[in-house]
Amino acid sequence: MGIVLDSSILIRLERDASDAPAVPTSWFDQELGIAAITAAELLAGVHRADAGHRPRRSAYVEGILAAIPTLPFDLTAARLYAQIEAYLASVGTPIDRADLEIAVTALARGWAVATLDHTDFERVPGLVVIGIDEIGSGA
Repeated sequence: MGIVLDSSILIRLERDASDAPAVPTSWFDQELGIAAITAAELLAGVHRADAGHRPRRSAYVEGILAAIPTLPFDLTAARLYAQIEAYLASVGTPIDRADLEIAVTALARGWAVATLDHTDFERVPGLVVIGIDEIGSGA
């Protein structure tokens, strides 16, 4: 199984490098990727940064984009998105659209999502959701 990294983990690592949880070494035994929307979120953060922080943030984001493959939002993911979005709306528990795109990118590949914000992701049927502290425990 692979792991799709949510932007919450990547942003936390950038902002709180000294206080952020250590990335489990078990991550490196699995395929890692980020959803295309996560790449867009990270790049938008570069454009929103003030001039003093922009070069450092740009270097950080470009390093991520160079090191971790960006996974496309393909037709399989689109079909899952439509199905799950309709289901969540019908039961009154819709989630953020970007989070749903990340979730279905993972589901389409049979991968898990690693995040610091479980709230939305845990509503997605069939999705394995893990946090930094859970990755080393066999999740």
